[in-house]
Amino acid sequence: MCKTHAAVFPALDPFPVAFQPYEDVETLRTIMLVATAERDVSRGAVLARAKQVAGRVRFPRFVNYAADYYSEPVAVDDVPVLTDDYAPVDTLVSIYHWTPPKRP
Repeated sequence: MCKTHAAVFPALDPFPVAFQPYEDVETLRTIMLVATAERDVSRGAVLARAKQVAGRVRFPRFVNYAADYYSEPVAVDDVPVLTDDYAPVDTLVSIYHWTPPKRP
């Protein structure tokens, strides 16, 4: 998904929830992706902005999640860009002999 979103948006900022480098690198976790037009935002800038608006945000632990900002490049060379050109469910259409309704 990182490579797919990066193909569309100028900047993509990943936030791996509760990420602790060098401690639990192999742990499965939720990764929030924030797509923006602003490139190369530093971790410190993200945290400062989060603290600025924290009083107006009603999302629990908002600043903690902002602190999870991951500024290192994400390796995506070995994965494809995802498209909607093919959906596995399309293979079922012929099985059930379905055809789209004709318009009058």
